[in-house]
Amino acid sequence: MGESFHVEEEHLAGFAVLCSDLSVQAAGVMGHVSNEAKAESGFTGLMELVKPAVDQYAHLTGVRIANRVDLLTAMGTELNRAAWDYSGADRKSYEEISPIMPGQVTGYKDFPGPVGYSAGTAPALEPPALEEADIRAILDEVAARSTRSTTPSRGSPAGALSPRSSPRCRATGTRSPGRAPCSSRPATEPSRWRRT
Repeated sequence: MGESFHVEEEHLAGFAVLCSDLSVQAAGVMGHVSNEAKAESGFTGLMELVKPAVDQYAHLTGVRIANRVDLLTAMGTELNRAAWDYSGADRKSYEEISPIMPGQVTGYKDFPGPVGYSAGTAPALEPPALEEADIRAILDEVAARSTRSTTPSRGSPAGALSPRSSPRCRATGTRSPGRAPCSSRPATEPSRWRRT
């Protein structure tokens, strides 16, 4: 006993239109990535080191999305063709033939009356506003943090640093409270700063 199934061509054609709509959305995302994800501006100084990696990531992401665009386009075309085939229409009535290469099928006419399926909200592709980094504020913040970390703790004499947190003088082997390591400081620091 053979099994049978029923195809509603309008729904199949609706899926074809949905795939085409999704393909257009994916192509928009691909263009957005190609234009906006590259290291075009702001990659100066130390950031130049990551520029090639950012550009390669943008390129490979664009290629990955382009593959999805091609797959969705092909799926939409084949679903549309399948809707025509299941409708029983004569193939010559819906095939589109190349005017340059006679006999070569280039596509298919849109199936009439497809059921509507929503592709959802199209992605918002406005690039974010570029903001210049406030370098002065960043430096001030770092300086403030470093000042707080060198402030004497409660119970310490004013101006004294913890012996473990102050830099060590290379020449004398002693810790240099509140100053950068030196090479010519005399070894006359108080005993609390000497290496033990």
